[in-house]
Amino acid sequence: MNDRFPNTTSASTSRRPLWLATGVAGLTGIFGVFGVSVAGASAAAVHHPVGMTLSTVEAAVDGTAKDVSCDTSALITELTEANRTNGGMLNLAANCTYTLTGSGAGTAAALTGNGSFPIIEKPITILGNGSTFAHGGEPGFRVLNVGPGGHLILQGLTIRGGDTSGPKPQPCPFPIDPDPEPGSGDGAGILVQPGGTADIEDSVITENESCGRGGGIANFGTTSLRDSVVSNNRASVAGGGIFNAGELTIQGSRVESNTAKGTGKSGADGGGIANDGGGDASITSSQIAHNRAGNDGGGLHNDGNATLLVDHSTVAGNSATSNGGGLFQGGATASVRNSTFTLDIAGLFDTRTRNLNDRSILGNHARQGGAIYNDTGATLEVSASRIIGNFASTRAGAGGIHNNNGAVTLANSTWIKFNPPRNCVNVPGCGY
Repeated sequence: MNDRFPNTTSASTSRRPLWLATGVAGLTGIFGVFGVSVAGASAAAVHHPVGMTLSTVEAAVDGTAKDVSCDTSALITELTEANRTNGGMLNLAANCTYTLTGSGAGTAAALTGNGSFPIIEKPITILGNGSTFAHGGEPGFRVLNVGPGGHLILQGLTIRGGDTSGPKPQPCPFPIDPDPEPGSGDGAGILVQPGGTADIEDSVITENESCGRGGGIANFGTTSLRDSVVSNNRASVAGGGIFNAGELTIQGSRVESNTAKGTGKSGADGGGIANDGGGDASITSSQIAHNRAGNDGGGLHNDGNATLLVDHSTVAGNSATSNGGGLFQGGATASVRNSTFTLDIAGLFDTRTRNLNDRSILGNHARQGGAIYNDTGATLEVSASRIIGNFASTRAGAGGIHNNNGAVTLANSTWIKFNPPRNCVNVPGCGY
């Protein structure tokens, strides 16, 4: 286990995580008491923690960059040359859209010989200046691919339109690899392979669709995301916004309005972020909002012996068809500190419910675990927190915390109230 995660049996309070999991639209008065606010998906207010260090991009731009005209062929030529030599720094034309189209001389196959812009194989810095890497429409295409030994530093760029699915209506022609290795359909926007590194800053990853894992980003290497937005991406298997099986660091960023939609036969996990396969994810001063999962973990899905740290962040307004609107904890370890879980909806609202005006405060709904679902083998510690006004639809469920043979510890005056049909299931120290 990574030593930055607390020992749940320790008596020390200095390293225990803070859980604030609330979730009812009608409880604005209660939220006001605790200073909780929820912004819409378009809200960009994310504040940096004091003492945030110099970014990789800021350190890199001291070098000499080569200007690239607003021409896709010129861009590919420069990327190819940087790969052939020892890497380099490219300064893109301002507000340009570099597009690989679906037919003719501009196709991905004709220009690059593979289904993406040239694979990043060396240290390459791209200064985007507000420009966009876009895809023209044919399936079987991811925008950027960072190979083993490659180090991509990205600033001020939008990645849009990657699509690793096949011809419609066949959504996913590639075999889905369950192992913590990249599959053919993973990472429609950006794929970071084992041994690869990506540092992304002031950038937008949007409107990409993966037939596998990671609609926006699939990380199997080392990836950092800073002051960036991952939005409106979709994945068929896991991680609508981001799938992580490597080392992932997110600072001052937003992961919002992404979907883990499933394959039609089964739902998918982790609408915002799926952390699996032994992945190590750290999320600081960020917002995970308005994401959806067809199965578990609308905002965050943490499973497969993974480790997760959420610090000074907000997880708000996410939804899951099954369990864990904000966070689903599988066989993994999570430390959540100084963060807010609010207005997270898990499950399908029972449209047969009557007298909705009288019950409008029950706006967050799960089959089991309206706020938190802690599954077999998972470890969860809740300290100095508020879990208020969540709802579970099954009589055996819990609106607050549903613990299914995992380990849950409550400490430091945690307040769990107003979560029908009961606050907790199998949680020592939690009242009915």
